[in-house]
Amino acid sequence: MQINNSILLITGANRGIGKSLVLQSLEKGANKIYATARNIDSLNEIVAINPQKIIPIELDITDRQQVSDVANKTNDINILINNAGILAVGSIIDDSLEMVIRDMDTNYFGTLNMIRSFVPVLKNNSESAIANLLSIVSLSNMPVLGGYSASKSAAFSMTQAVRAELIDKNISVHSIYPGPVDTDMAKDFEMEKASPDDVALNILNGIENGDEDIFPDQMASQCHQMWENNPKDLEKQFGTM
Repeated sequence: MQINNSILLITGANRGIGKSLVLQSLEKGANKIYATARNIDSLNEIVAINPQKIIPIELDITDRQQVSDVANKTNDINILINNAGILAVGSIIDDSLEMVIRDMDTNYFGTLNMIRSFVPVLKNNSESAIANLLSIVSLSNMPVLGGYSASKSAAFSMTQAVRAELIDKNISVHSIYPGPVDTDMAKDFEMEKASPDDVALNILNGIENGDEDIFPDQMASQCHQMWENNPKDLEKQFGTM
């Protein structure tokens, strides 16, 4: 699966990893990129870089009808990158249940909405791909991000189901597990963070290499190694953060 000459749709493309994915896709020779965000005006800066190739689309992935409408309008894509997501910080026991519900609605059900609507589009191409931005906390819950971790873990499990269902449809399915990245979403966390441009490039390289599981930064790779050796070690480490 090559980015060169491909047509991509990237959700949450107005900032952070999503914005970097648009830029790195351009560098790799993408033919067209549909860049989506809930507020279409927030895409003006990224679209201005190459208005001929970057097409802005207003999209709330939790709105099933809007997702379906966008899928009907972008039926030429062959790579779908589900990057849009939200993160609530707080206790899964003591803080607002609404925060947990919002995380799950967006990170799990929103991503599933996208997949269900776009699989019929992707099946019409000879080769296509779905890439889901999960998180290293998909593998083990970080209690300060309890609801977010649970939503990403659910998306991790869902991605496995999707991969199994699409294995005979010539649609590759990629799980992406970044650690902390220097974006607005992680601005309140005092820790070393990876560059979003580096993370985006590693994601696209992983898709091109056919990697089912992509750990696009150093911390993600280290946590994955710990989890493979003993999942309890990662659980205990995250529990102290």
